[in-house]
Amino acid sequence: MCHRDSQTTRSFEVLLLGVPEPTEYFVESNGVRSPTFTIDVADLPYVDQMDLTYYFPSYTGLPPRTVEGGGDVAALTGTVVELSIEPTMLTPAGRLLIDGEPIEDLTVGDDGSLSARFTLDEDGFYAIELARSDNGTLVAASPEYRIDVLTDMPPSINFSRPGRDMPASAIEEVYLEMTADDDYGIGDIRLVYSVNGGLEDTVSVFRAGGAPLAEVSTGHTMYLEEWELEVGDLISYYAIARDNRSVRSSRTVTSDIYFLSVRPFERAYREAEQQGGGGGGPEETALSDTQRQIIAATFNLIRQEDTYSDEEFRENINSVSLAQQRLQDQITTLLQRMQNRGLTQTDPGFRDVSALLPLADSAMTEVRQALESEGLRDALPHEQEALRYLQQAEETYERYVQMQEEQQGGGGGGGGQQAADDLADLFELELDKMKNQYETVQRGEQKQADNQVDELMQELQELARRQEQQAERQRRASQSQSGSSANGQTQRELADQTEEAARQLQRLAREMGDQDLEETARDLQQTAESMRQSAASSGSQGSADATSALRGLEEARRELQQARSGRARRDAEDAIADVEELQQQQREVQRDVRDLPTERGPERQAEIGRLRERKEQMNDVVQDLEQRLDGAASSGQADNPQAARALAEAATQIRESKLKEKLQYTRGTIEQWDPESAVTMELQIEGDLQALRDQLKRALNASSERAEDPLQEALDDTRDLVRGMEAMDRRLNEPGQGEGQQGQQGQGQGRQRGDANHLGGGGANDGWASDRSEDPFGNGAVRGNPRQFSTEEIRQYQSELRERSEQVMDLRSELDEVGMSTQDLDEVLALIRRFQDDELFSDPEALASLSDDMLNRLQRLEFGLRRDVEGEADRRATLTGADEVPDGYRRLVEEYYRALARGGSGPGGGR
Repeated sequence: MCHRDSQTTRSFEVLLLGVPEPTEYFVESNGVRSPTFTIDVADLPYVDQMDLTYYFPSYTGLPPRTVEGGGDVAALTGTVVELSIEPTMLTPAGRLLIDGEPIEDLTVGDDGSLSARFTLDEDGFYAIELARSDNGTLVAASPEYRIDVLTDMPPSINFSRPGRDMPASAIEEVYLEMTADDDYGIGDIRLVYSVNGGLEDTVSVFRAGGAPLAEVSTGHTMYLEEWELEVGDLISYYAIARDNRSVRSSRTVTSDIYFLSVRPFERAYREAEQQGGGGGGPEETALSDTQRQIIAATFNLIRQEDTYSDEEFRENINSVSLAQQRLQDQITTLLQRMQNRGLTQTDPGFRDVSALLPLADSAMTEVRQALESEGLRDALPHEQEALRYLQQAEETYERYVQMQEEQQGGGGGGGGQQAADDLADLFELELDKMKNQYETVQRGEQKQADNQVDELMQELQELARRQEQQAERQRRASQSQSGSSANGQTQRELADQTEEAARQLQRLAREMGDQDLEETARDLQQTAESMRQSAASSGSQGSADATSALRGLEEARRELQQARSGRARRDAEDAIADVEELQQQQREVQRDVRDLPTERGPERQAEIGRLRERKEQMNDVVQDLEQRLDGAASSGQADNPQAARALAEAATQIRESKLKEKLQYTRGTIEQWDPESAVTMELQIEGDLQALRDQLKRALNASSERAEDPLQEALDDTRDLVRGMEAMDRRLNEPGQGEGQQGQQGQGQGRQRGDANHLGGGGANDGWASDRSEDPFGNGAVRGNPRQFSTEEIRQYQSELRERSEQVMDLRSELDEVGMSTQDLDEVLALIRRFQDDELFSDPEALASLSDDMLNRLQRLEFGLRRDVEGEADRRATLTGADEVPDGYRRLVEEYYRALARGGSGPGGGR
């Protein structure tokens, strides 16, 4: 109640608590007394107990979940929440309000309880009103409860093998492995490819059926010998994944685009060996490498168009167009130099090169015209056409290099030899310039990314500290059976900050093309969801969700820490690659110095000019290398001090050997030196480079000493293997694939252009529904319903299983090293060998039995490894005798562990 003094405009307030019966009151001040007023007391209905039952969207595969004593709500869009209300007294009616607006009348049960349902579609608040028993007036019967709609993240898709551009011979079998994951299950995965920028073919490689799979790994083999390819041809490919929603509401994502470059068999094999696990190609491919980057940038702009503002999108298109123009200008310069030297008139081989480069130039003009009108999809075929011509020109260059080597070995030479040297000089000078420029930009971006990862690590460390405090508050609240709105608000603020960190990491992962960072970003998003669930829950469930969120933050920070710990190795490897290239250039310089014409004249001056230009480039590389090594040593001191010291010693060695000064000195004195003295100085430079390489090798060894826990590594490999086998088991035993899966029969002939939405990734249908009538999905093998497998299907399954057998053998070696039993893996290998018998595919029951047997053995191994890695104290389920656990229960437990690893709450945990 409030009394206002009219003379002084002062007011006074008093709060009466616990008024049990009708009460009279009056106010008196300075001898002035108010009239007497009466407070009538009536019993009003209020919510005494409210339980919430969540009915999640069917695509999630989650069972209903009941929360006793609920209030706040946190769940996916489309979740139906059923309220079961016990009032403090009998009430004839009630209603549900959302954001203050009446939505639905409550249903009154025979026992006096009330119920209602509502569907989540956006954030807001809800409250309950109940009717007075005396006059039916509706009164507020609950506080306002929070509604948090959780994010159903789009799926992710990437190529785990080969995961990079690579060369291939025209008769090769190329195995591609796609890995996809989604919060609530993958619906479809398709492989899209084209040859030489032509019409696209689409091949289905996975179709969901039965219970949803959150993680899918599936393979497909390309049999290139069936495509009638020629050296210089180009195959581009990417993958599309759709989540497990209905077709109308499903979302699709597109992987990065990759390329197979058709090379002669010997060269393809050599380049693949040079690339190893993911390095770049040889230096003479700088032209095509740059063009591939332009294609990738265009492709990424198409698939991520919705993430940019109009201004950002136009700026990015302009950047791609400028990059294409710079490459086109460099090609024009190269052609002009060739013509100025008259090389196109001296040998038919040069005429081939000079004929190919203008074709690439013409295609690039088409690219720029398409980009001017923002026609990204129109630009892509012309970009790939330009890439094809550049690869053919580089192939011609490679043949001349080989010819030069053969002539040197056979004592040949003459005019042809000199012409080949001239062409090599032209290519190498131009390509070295481009390569240095490109690597400078790349390293600048990498440094910026490293700094951003460091900042995010600090943010996650602070978030984890605050979440630990929040988890402790939740634990105490659960023990005292009390809740706090302040706790919920704090938890939501932490969720907002975690989501922002996830968005930053997601952007960084896309910019850098780093799949590991992208996975960490998804894990962070799921951690934020756990926080929102914690804010909406009370008691032990709220405490469990808060603890799960804490584990998610700590795991994300550890993953970023591992990424940072790998920098020393990355920096050492990059530096070694630079030094090895310098050594190659130095050997060529020695050869050219030794072969300098003795007589003064234009020819000698031209050679000296080229040597000076190359020396200047080498000096720039050494100077940049010294700065990078100093920076790497400084930034790596905390994570790996031994490797950091070795990198610092390498930078010191550059300074103490006077390597830069020697390069500059020899650049200025080549003309005055006699050949013997010049070669002596060049040999000293070569020795300095070798000593530098040896020191960097020591740094690399030091950076590799922090090996991963072998059991953890075996667990990760087993998990990947199980994911692949689960997807194969689903394709073998559930409706799904049919003839549509294996569209390679007659591949390369009669191609159909892929749906334009393939690259969009933004539409609801995204090209998946339009061809449903023609898509023979649903014709897969079903237990008890035999179907004839096609020859192509059998070939694809057998090819994938051969790849899986290699994974099994690698895993077997890992377990051998740590002294663990490999009996299950031996049995799996034996089962895989049985799949190579075509007759097996005509017996669905035997096929299903073998597939189940393989999968059960691998899942049992995964469960055992996880138990060993996490330790008995951290187990979340109590099992005795892992071998005796029923298959169904074991699978639930293993899925629970996988959910924990992803930062979730386990099956049925409210996700």
